[in-house]
Amino acid sequence: MSLSEKNYDYDSINPQYRNLLTIDQKNVICEIFSIQSESFRSDYPVDNRVKRNIWNNLVISMPKCNRKLVYRFLNTYDKMNVIIGEVLVIEHSLTTTKIGRGFMGKDKYFGKYIINCKSKKYTKAHDVSVLWNPNYSTLKGEKQVNFEEGTSFKVYKIIEVYGKPYIYLNEL
Repeated sequence: MSLSEKNYDYDSINPQYRNLLTIDQKNVICEIFSIQSESFRSDYPVDNRVKRNIWNNLVISMPKCNRKLVYRFLNTYDKMNVIIGEVLVIEHSLTTTKIGRGFMGKDKYFGKYIINCKSKKYTKAHDVSVLWNPNYSTLKGEKQVNFEEGTSFKVYKIIEVYGKPYIYLNEL
């Protein structure tokens, strides 16, 4: 089944953008907003290049993030065994949030990336939360920021909080 043959509820998409998007773009947005977002990882076992290309092109078209810091609450598949000075190249569009605390309880995640973004002019971080319908109940308050595919980060500090790694990164 191609992306365009799927049937999604497009209410989660901001009406300001909804009519400007192709069916495939709308479908990808619905998937990335859902529990299917993991399928956009570069190491996903099924060929996802078409979806990733559509999503990355959408990310690039969104406004650049104007925040100095963004955060990622880590999952088991995120790289956590790192050393200071190591450079991480994320081959997929890394999902982060503007919300640094109060997002998940200490037992709900495996660690955190705290990312220093480059200045707005140079960052590869984009505010994709503008794609959300602000009135859609399950996405209210979502502050998602995605980095363009292939963005590099350098580890500059690692601390342990509640026995979990908090990995500080600079966007390169």
